[in-house]
Parts: sequence; C-alpha cells; structure tokens
Amino acid sequence: MVFCCLSILFLEMACFMKKLKIDLLIKFLLFLLILFGLWTSLHYTFDVWGPDSDESSPAMLWQGIHRYGLKFIPSVGYTQDNWLLSLIPIYFALFFIFGVNGYIIVLVGWLIFVFSAFLTGYIIKKVINNNISALLGVALSLFMGIYSYPLSWIVYSVSHNTTMLWILLDIAIVIWILNTKSFKKKHLYFLLFFTVTFIAGFSDPW
Repeated sequence: MVFCCLSILFLEMACFMKKLKIDLLIKFLLFLLILFGLWTSLHYTFDVWGPDSDESSPAMLWQGIHRYGLKFIPSVGYTQDNWLLSLIPIYFALFFIFGVNGYIIVLVGWLIFVFSAFLTGYIIKKVINNNISALLGVALSLFMGIYSYPLSWIVYSVSHNTTMLWILLDIAIVIWILNTKSFKKKHLYFLLFFTVTFIAGFSDPW
C-alpha cells in the first residue's frame, strides 16, 4: 500500500517536473524571441527613419519656447493631431536630460512601439493570467507589421501610434478598476482613466 502511494506520488512529481521544464523552455524561447524583436526593430527604426518635418516639430517647439518664451506656443499653426499633451512632454523631458539631437527624435518612435508591445503583454496577463500567453503577445507585437514598409509608420515617432499607447493604458486602468474592491482606489483609477482619455483625446481628436 505504501509502495503504491509512493509510486503515484513519484509519477505525479515526474509529470509536474516535465511540465515545469516544458513551461520554462517555452518561456526561455519566447524571452529570446522578444530580445531578438527588440534588437531588430531598433535597427530597423534607425534604418527606415530619420528626422523630417513632422519629427522635427517637437525640437522646433522646444527651441522656440527657449528663445521666445511660452508666448511662442500659441503662435504655432497646429493641426488636429497636435500631440501637445500626449507626446510633446515626453520629448521635452528627453530634450531637457539629453539635449536636442536626431537620435532622440527617432528613438522616441521605437520606445512608444516597445512600450505598446509590453503593455499589450501586461493586459493579456491581467485578463487570462497566463505568463506564456503574455510573453507571446509581447513577441508577436514586436514583429507586427513593422517590416512591411507601408506599415512601418508604427515606429514613426510622430504618429497616431502614440495615441494607441495611451488607449492601451486606458484599457489597463479599466482592468484595475474591475479588479479592485477598494472604493478609494476605484475613484483614483477613474480619475486616472479620465485624465489619460483627456490627454489622448485633446492631443489627437481624429
């Protein structure tokens, strides 16, 4: 009887270890794929894009404010997608730290793309509570269309992809609201949700 129980226990442990090894192997392979996606997408971004009239607008706004003060802001002829709240503060923070240069201008597009990919994985993790699916979501997002030239706008630094990042953040906040039982936290999350929605909507109301 004892021998039978030990045999069953051993078999269950063996099955568990086998499943654990397979899970770890899959996670490791997905991790390598994510690293490869980060490396290749970064090189691809700098190969395809360089500073142009749209991408240079945050730098021009930064220089204009430094030269003429805040009165320069209303003098600019903005389009509907003005990026004043959703993108310009990101640029200004980086310009303040690193100064204005072409690398920063192009790099922002890639960073927005990467944050969107990882936020997608985070949302998947929160919804279905599966680490492998979350890693797979990140990996697939990093290879989503950027190697097809007509779709390479997804790594362009002044684009509607910025708004999509804010919307992904909104989705994450909704998940937080649904998962918390604290009314105080719900109120804070609702405030954060409306703030993020306002930032995205004001900056890109198309």
